[in-house]
Amino acid sequence: EPHGTRSEDGAEKNRRYFRVIGVFPKKGVKEMINPLLRPLLTEKSTGLTEKKGQYVFVVKPDADKTDIKKAVESKFGVEVKSIRTINCLGKSRAQNTRKGRVTGKKSDWKKAIITLQKGQSIDYYSGSAQKSEG
Repeated sequence: EPHGTRSEDGAEKNRRYFRVIGVFPKKGVKEMINPLLRPLLTEKSTGLTEKKGQYVFVVKPDADKTDIKKAVESKFGVEVKSIRTINCLGKSRAQNTRKGRVTGKKSDWKKAIITLQKGQSIDYYSGSAQKSEG
């Protein structure tokens, strides 16, 4: 049939491809390379670290808690007790210029508050974990 006569969405095209090669990917399986972007070092996060042993990281917006847990445990060699995630919306910005008012928006981002098991800590700068005596 001539090109462009039959409409086909991307999902149908993928199904047809996998049917031809005989291999179907597992549903819901995805592999996140490294969801941790950087530690979030603010007064509030430093207070959480000192008082409760919780660490705050900026993570990729599409990362889920299991991805974050695996990444922290493998990178820092610690046991994660719990993770809380927060989706932060980017602020709207406006700037007056010669051509008029220019509006824009900062990117949305996500942060994770990670609680470790008792007696464990993370050293951000060396990329390793330390067990505290006590």
